[in-house]
Amino acid sequence: MQPIFLVTFVMLLTACSPRYIVKTHYSKPLNKEGNNCIQRCEHIRDHCQQNCNHQYNRCQINAKQEAKENFVHVMREYDLDMRDYYHEMDRYHYEFDRWEYNRDRLQDDYRDAQRDCARIKSSNYKKDHSKSDLKKRNYLCKKSDELDKKLYHHTHSLRPTEPIRPDKPTLSEEIAKFQEQCTRQCGCTKSYDRCFVSCGGKLYYEKICVENCQ
Repeated sequence: MQPIFLVTFVMLLTACSPRYIVKTHYSKPLNKEGNNCIQRCEHIRDHCQQNCNHQYNRCQINAKQEAKENFVHVMREYDLDMRDYYHEMDRYHYEFDRWEYNRDRLQDDYRDAQRDCARIKSSNYKKDHSKSDLKKRNYLCKKSDELDKKLYHHTHSLRPTEPIRPDKPTLSEEIAKFQEQCTRQCGCTKSYDRCFVSCGGKLYYEKICVENCQ
């Protein structure tokens, strides 16, 4: 129990832990040459981001086209999966009918054995009853207990599992999946920060709590 408790405690602690982001503050140099240098850095950064946005838009368009072309194959795979699913459903219905039939038989046998056991127990055995009568009573009650266990096992462990129907893909989902590879993160900010420092500027970092703050 100790390892399980430890894992649970760590998960709860992690879930409640504060979440931080780091904000960058820029301190420009005071001289004119430094400020002119930083203006060039800003121009390079803006040009970098424009190119990045252009590449992102082209990536989105290309990804959409690729998704449309690939969607034909995706639907083909889905049709094959559905064929297998219907085949598995036929097998499931057949096995479920057999399972249900055997369950009903066990229920009937258990009710009969339970009734016989209860009846023979209520007949007020005396000391002069024969050993065969006692043996019969023990047999009937033992049979009732065994059938009870069999019925429980059959009901809870042997029930067939219904197959899961495949989710039908949609074109919008396929497009979104292909477009996930597109990004606007082209390293423009990191390049700008290096350029900013080379011009005599200084960077300060502030750790800010944004979630689960105390």
